[in-house]
Amino acid sequence: MSTSIDLSTISYEEIRAIAQSCMQNSQWENAILCWKQLEKIDVQNRDVLHSLADCYINTANYEQAYQYLNKCLLFGTTVASIYNQLGIISIQFFQNLNQAIPYFIYAKSLNPVDPTIDSNLNRAIQLTGKKKVKVQFFPDYRIGHLALEPNLWMRKLQLDPHYEEDSYIVTIKSGNPSNKTLMELYNPHFNILEHGLLHDLFIQRAPLLNLEYYAPFPYNLLNMSLDQSCQMEEIYSNDLFQGTSSTLSFSEEQHEKGREGLRKLGLDPKKDWYVTIFARDDAYLESLSPGNNWSHHNFRNCDIHTYHAAIRWITEQGGWVIRLGSETNQELGFNHPKVIDYPVEHRAQLDGDFMDIYLAMNAKFMIGQFSGITDVGMANDVPTLVVNTAPVIPPYNVNNLYIPKRMQRLDTQESIPFSELYSELDGIQEDKEARLFWCNSNELAEAGFVYVDNTEEEILEATKEMFSRVSGKFQPSEEEKELQENYHSLFPQSHWLSRNKTPIGIHFLKTHRELFLAPQAVT
Repeated sequence: MSTSIDLSTISYEEIRAIAQSCMQNSQWENAILCWKQLEKIDVQNRDVLHSLADCYINTANYEQAYQYLNKCLLFGTTVASIYNQLGIISIQFFQNLNQAIPYFIYAKSLNPVDPTIDSNLNRAIQLTGKKKVKVQFFPDYRIGHLALEPNLWMRKLQLDPHYEEDSYIVTIKSGNPSNKTLMELYNPHFNILEHGLLHDLFIQRAPLLNLEYYAPFPYNLLNMSLDQSCQMEEIYSNDLFQGTSSTLSFSEEQHEKGREGLRKLGLDPKKDWYVTIFARDDAYLESLSPGNNWSHHNFRNCDIHTYHAAIRWITEQGGWVIRLGSETNQELGFNHPKVIDYPVEHRAQLDGDFMDIYLAMNAKFMIGQFSGITDVGMANDVPTLVVNTAPVIPPYNVNNLYIPKRMQRLDTQESIPFSELYSELDGIQEDKEARLFWCNSNELAEAGFVYVDNTEEEILEATKEMFSRVSGKFQPSEEEKELQENYHSLFPQSHWLSRNKTPIGIHFLKTHRELFLAPQAVT
């Protein structure tokens, strides 16, 4: 290309023709000048960006090439060769296998017959020293999933050290987790790649990925269909919690930060103990997706004021009560020097992201529902009293106690026996009425049913029992043991819930004894 040509004076197509001619003649620097002029005119043209990347590869300027290939991704592309090139640069220039492997696997999912992709992927496998490579991705979009699913993976490895032993596994995180502190606690345990776009692309194409290159967490709500080992029984049978423990831990520096946070809340970390409470409402989901209608989740919510009797009783035992939650539309409304409405009064003044996790993982026990922050405690072996449980299934983990919501008929206000609900579990997929306690609030109402929250007295009595259990003083009577056994016998033996032995609150069981009488038909 003549240096006398002023690129700003000729047409787009003329510059493009000159650029292509320069590339054919290996005049890479001149080609770069032309393509960069075209980039100024059309900043989102993938062909221009890709051509610039090719030029930089041929001049061994891999950093610039990598930047332009990633620009192609930002503006959307399903061109397998781009991902293949990103993988090559990641190995040759960055010496980063964690980065290269997902690129090669994703390229292969787009073009499974390209021999160059196969060759590069096989080379990457050899460099790992393993027989195969796999990709998984952190479910970091909601705190409950982030707390639970990777935690179960680590427990599975404790039970079976040879699980995926021959695989080199890369875990992709989005870079925008629901809780950064919790994400950081996982860092020492995984080969982590932070790449938001690739993370999202893998999630979108997960059903198309060959399972040979996919390693789902043991319990993965997004991708349960990909691997039949990802079943509810993995968690609710308690198997993964028998003989295992959470391996997440705070450093001494983090502990001191947490203790300082407790002092700011008014506690003395050396002598005070506390119980955390949580009541689910719509505020958190609305903060994630403003304007979205979350009414179908309403059956899972409850009124925080029904915790008042339990709160009062805990303070009478000398404990503190800290209400958790990052967002809420309900004030606790309990004035006491040892009762802290943390999300309303203190979270904004502290490092809320950190203290959410620290408070949950260091409580004497938790009281809450099946929801994000409660999952943080349960997944990490914090004893948890799960109240207002809906759907009416027992919680996981061996340290827990629970009381469910009751289901009533809207027209007669008659309570549905739990024995009737549980006896229908085997038909849950075929019979709409049999799966009522799994569905949303709108479907329940249309079918003539509604969930009834636990009463203040029910929560109080369950709290007393939980305190007795964690203090090592709980001694059930023979009648109470028999009631628990009868309750557990309600689950059909063919169903995975029959293996769950989480106890139900004794007071609740006695109060609603008639709802737990086992029908003769259940075997």
